[in-house]
Amino acid sequence: MGIKRKIEENDIESEKKTKKDEVFPIETFVKNLKDPESSFLALSEFNEHVRQLSSQEKLGELIENILLSLKSNLDDVLPLITEEKRKTSENTTLYRFLTTLMEYFSTKNYSTLSELIMKRFLSITSSIHTIYFMLSSHSTASHLKVTLRFLLSMVQQNEYYARSIFSLIDFKRPCWKSLLKRRDIRDSEDVRYWVIKFFFSPLVYQHIDTIRNLIKEHDIFHEIFYGLVNDSRNTVEFILDEIRTNIIMVPGVTKTDKIHLFDDRNLKSLIRLYNWTGQQKQKDLVRTKKKKEKLEESLELEDEEMEVEDNNDRDEVRRIVHTFMMIILNSRNYGINFFDTNFGSTTKNSNPIILKVITNLSNHFLTDEYASNLIVTCLTTCPDLLQPFFKLISHEYISIRSKNLSGTLEFLCEVIQQQKPLNSWLEIFQTTSDSIKLTDILINLTLPMEIMNKFDQVILKNSDSTIQLISMKFLSMILERVKEALNILTNVSLACEKISALEAYQQAILRYIPKPDHFCDSLNLLKTTDSTTSDLHHSVSQYINLLKLYSSSCFMSMSAMNINLDILLTNSILNLLSFFKEILLKNDMNDNLIENYFQCIRNILNYRESIDDAVWARHNKELECTPLRMLFKLGKQFKQFDQISEHLSSIIIKLSSMINNNYQELIIWFYTWLKLGSSEKIEQFLSNSIEKIILNPYPLLEKTIKDSGYSLMIYSALDTIQYAKEDISNEIDEYLCDVVFQIYIGQLNQPTDKVHQHLRKVYLKNKKNMKIYQLFNVISTLNKQNEILMNEISHIAKSILSNIDLEKGPDNIQINLAIKLNIFKIFLLQESDTSRLIAEMIQCLNIALLLKDPHRSFEILFDTAIEHIQSYSLLSNENIDIIPLICQLINGLNMTHQTTKSLQHSKILLKCLEYQPNNYHLIYFTSNYLSLEYRTEFLNIICQTVTDNLDILKIMIKEIKVNENINDEKFLDAIIDGLKVYNENLEDGI
Repeated sequence: MGIKRKIEENDIESEKKTKKDEVFPIETFVKNLKDPESSFLALSEFNEHVRQLSSQEKLGELIENILLSLKSNLDDVLPLITEEKRKTSENTTLYRFLTTLMEYFSTKNYSTLSELIMKRFLSITSSIHTIYFMLSSHSTASHLKVTLRFLLSMVQQNEYYARSIFSLIDFKRPCWKSLLKRRDIRDSEDVRYWVIKFFFSPLVYQHIDTIRNLIKEHDIFHEIFYGLVNDSRNTVEFILDEIRTNIIMVPGVTKTDKIHLFDDRNLKSLIRLYNWTGQQKQKDLVRTKKKKEKLEESLELEDEEMEVEDNNDRDEVRRIVHTFMMIILNSRNYGINFFDTNFGSTTKNSNPIILKVITNLSNHFLTDEYASNLIVTCLTTCPDLLQPFFKLISHEYISIRSKNLSGTLEFLCEVIQQQKPLNSWLEIFQTTSDSIKLTDILINLTLPMEIMNKFDQVILKNSDSTIQLISMKFLSMILERVKEALNILTNVSLACEKISALEAYQQAILRYIPKPDHFCDSLNLLKTTDSTTSDLHHSVSQYINLLKLYSSSCFMSMSAMNINLDILLTNSILNLLSFFKEILLKNDMNDNLIENYFQCIRNILNYRESIDDAVWARHNKELECTPLRMLFKLGKQFKQFDQISEHLSSIIIKLSSMINNNYQELIIWFYTWLKLGSSEKIEQFLSNSIEKIILNPYPLLEKTIKDSGYSLMIYSALDTIQYAKEDISNEIDEYLCDVVFQIYIGQLNQPTDKVHQHLRKVYLKNKKNMKIYQLFNVISTLNKQNEILMNEISHIAKSILSNIDLEKGPDNIQINLAIKLNIFKIFLLQESDTSRLIAEMIQCLNIALLLKDPHRSFEILFDTAIEHIQSYSLLSNENIDIIPLICQLINGLNMTHQTTKSLQHSKILLKCLEYQPNNYHLIYFTSNYLSLEYRTEFLNIICQTVTDNLDILKIMIKEIKVNENINDEKFLDAIIDGLKVYNENLEDGI
């Protein structure tokens, strides 16, 4: 039956009317809808009226009124969906009308009504063919969008109909690819946008089979991704958000499914978004069509300048695609990456797609922060790709002609820095039974082999100070990783043959890691260039950090493998002194640099079996002094005198076997020199005295007295005075007196007058006017009326004890000296004002308790005090009871800052308890610091004396609980008797 066509939809589409909302004649519409001759006229009028409506509320009101007139059924609408062929304009009119209804039904959940339309549409076999006809390349953009929107409205009804519609559609038809090229820059929702929106529409239901069927549509996805670079920001955001939400992050979608989706072509298209230039017109695409082959050849970013009006849009698109790529390539749960338990040590590549991405992005790691970040993150997520990437970098970017070698090295530092600690995979290492396999894994994770092969020739011989600095930083990071691996091979329980794995890994280290002396050559290059002091300072600092790693025990243990690492390091350490000389001239030294350097020396010397080293005591032309003297020049730059004195002492005792037992005494020599102002004359005197022992100690030994109480240092210093070509200055005389006096009062068995006579006779017979001669003459007399002795004590107090750091308080050496000096005054000088002296000692001990500084250990200080009190009491002419004195010290301590280590001389605390049995403060102190072997005696004492103090009872219970050897029931009886005091309040007591 023919239907008369009253109006062409195109005529209405071309008009742009702006009418106010008018009352729609519903009765006329229903009447015309029922008449086959006027039905399409009615639909056209409805569509036009809907287009003019100002709100969704008015649209809803209109549709509800129409449904009411149609008696809530669609009997007059459904006949319009027929097998009959119609013109494009009529199909467009019908689809527009049905879309309006379906979209409204969807929002109102009128599933019964929408189901009527869907069943009618699906029952007509020609429906899909009409759709294909409407989607042909000859259709206008308006007709295409109406058709696509109609399809979308049906999909949005429910999952069943979505799957039904998509089961009818063949996406292999050519029309789809051409539709995806239909753009209009004037329209934010152009044909391409609606095609993509329809294609993605069933994904919202997240049905696994539907998702997998869509993923199989490779051509459609290729066209969608390829066109992204020319889409608007909103379209890009919409597409990537849909894929992320409804494909990537859907739990049932496997990595394999995602790999099928994100193949090479699609990843190429995604990476091109990093160079997004804004939405392009259709004619722009035609003009750039010739570039298609070139764009598809690689994943690389284009180097063209961006031409986008809004830089914010550009930045936002780059951020969006970067976030998307980070998920795809790096997410453990949602990405396409696979964890390789072999860490790339086999021929199989577990992540070839990711390797291809980062390989091609490597052209831009210096110029694009997003490219750089993506590569670094991928290499962190997939450590199996490290070695292939290092190989690429080595071949392409590390050469003598490289334009930006420093930037490349800086990037490599970032790659290494972001790697996970090796302990993250400790379980894998422990369960690997093949030692060769484990070695290969650790090599791959720690040694960039291809990079290190070029390190000596390309990097270390480069005179650019920046490159030198970064190369040392890079190698430091590598050595830290290597150190981790060595610790695992040495200290962790492994399933494989540990020794074989360790030896194989050490061989790899010897092959790929540059020897420490190689950097000396690179530092020497800096001297020949116009490097600034800052450059030199940073390079030396970085080199010292390297040497600290080289000199750590795990590397030093390799010295036996025919590389003489200790000798190479010693040479490197000595070579560095010439650079320190340059820095010292510029007055640009810092404590951290010096401390690290001294730590290197200590590490090396602590490992060496042979400790005699004359090199340090011989004159060096370049330094214009001995290396030992240069060490002193460095040391006096350090602000913490007690710490640098300890550093210097620990180094010097390793340079000669003749003084290797004089650590504490050497600290006094260095500390006193520094406190007296670091005088050049004293520095020279001290250096000469030590060098004499290192170079030729035997003439000195011939003049020594066995068990004299003085070390070879005293004899060497006096020998230096004896053979001095010039008169000895007063400051050296004062210095030597201060040192000798401190050594003397620090001895538990002081040198006798016979020793002092020997020293005066052998070394000072022609120096009677010197203060040191006079001090030796009176020091053993212990006469507090002696002016020389008292002047010396006064000088010590003024020059060493009074000069205190106001921020940190007295240091360990000052506290020790103050306590020893006061004990000396109490017992040997027998001063009358003992209360003041004891109060000063208590103050020193309380400072140590308060600070809890390992350099000012309370336990060591208190033990030293007890030791000297016991020793001096035996030397005293008067019989002074030491127990009351020690009780006084303990009673004055602030126990709110207690420590927990026991005292070596703690047995005397029991005597103190016997002297003051009811002193709770003393009991509490004893419970903290008494050695385990005396605990039973401690319980015996407090059980007999104090049983009604709750705190004491707690101490007793704690002792019984901690010490399993205590099982005497009398202690329990004492506790029970003590609790009886509480009577009715017994529960609180318990």
